[in-house]
Amino acid sequence: MDAKIYSEIAKNWGEVLAIAIGGGGYFLYRASRGAFTHNLSLSVKCRRKPSRNADRDYLAVTVNISKGERYTLELHDAAVKVSWQNGEQILTRVSPLSEVDRKHTKPEKLSARDWKGNVIPGRFLERRLIVFEETAWVDPFLRLAPGDQTQFSCCFEVPSTAVCTVEVAVVGKRAWPSWLTGRGIKRTWPTQLTHGSKKVGQWRASAVSMPLSQGAN
Repeated sequence: MDAKIYSEIAKNWGEVLAIAIGGGGYFLYRASRGAFTHNLSLSVKCRRKPSRNADRDYLAVTVNISKGERYTLELHDAAVKVSWQNGEQILTRVSPLSEVDRKHTKPEKLSARDWKGNVIPGRFLERRLIVFEETAWVDPFLRLAPGDQTQFSCCFEVPSTAVCTVEVAVVGKRAWPSWLTGRGIKRTWPTQLTHGSKKVGQWRASAVSMPLSQGAN
């Protein structure tokens, strides 16, 4: 090969290398700016009303969860802690948030009918019924796709004169597609694929609930 051909090959490889370095640099830049994190936001609302017991209030806590535009997230757990001062002690109560797992479903067959309402022998329609008492056998974690919003609630009974601090914690991780992880199906994918992301994210939020006699809640 003459010098011209060598220079042309070197030029082509130089362009490929420049594109690779530029693309890798852009990828690292976006990663450093948080482009590949599990973006999620929380908001907390507290509602307080007198309970049936004297000197006690019901404190209802509602947590709104909004999933950002990147990736699908598996919710693993969510809990609320309420604390208040009692003399020199700080009393706390912890409650899970309405169970963030997916519920099991079971099939039910319904007889098919014609337009006159007559049963069509041998033909059935099938639907899925929710079983609240059981967690789903396959894909037990509730998933939030990009743009999804949901809310969970729980209720506490607290002293009516107490100023209560409400803290919320949510944990989850990036979900992989079911066809790739093959949950519930025998697959031979590498372990790093079948278990999804190993990085667990945590989100926190808090609010203060004032006694009814000192302001709205």
